[in-house]
Amino acid sequence: MEVTTRLPAHVASPGLARRFVTDAVQGGPCRELADDLALLTSEVVTNAVLHAGTDIEVCIVLTDEGVVRVEVADADPTGPTATNEQAVLATGGRGLTIVGALARSWGVRVVPAGKSVWFELATGTPQRLSDKRRSRT
Repeated sequence: MEVTTRLPAHVASPGLARRFVTDAVQGGPCRELADDLALLTSEVVTNAVLHAGTDIEVCIVLTDEGVVRVEVADADPTGPTATNEQAVLATGGRGLTIVGALARSWGVRVVPAGKSVWFELATGTPQRLSDKRRSRT
């Protein structure tokens, strides 16, 4: 099962994406992952807003194996670049480092209209999101 929303390339979109993810998982089998999902989604959406500057699609998929996959797609085919860990005094640029530290796995795939940055977290509970959570904004 999956839920999807579209967001503009706007400074408010990371917050909207956090709320979308948190609302989608409340009361479900992956509710214990809500904080991590919100944080990682915010990091990836922030990168899309800052670097792609296009509309963004956020998709959450819960597999039968208990894995939550979040994909953030934009219309810029240029892949993200991880920042050198020695840039510790920088005020930004640590988003993918955080994703890499918390996610079970993550990656980038080229899609016809640009790219999709995805990450996965495991719930340990094979279940699905409710149909009533399906949305398109």
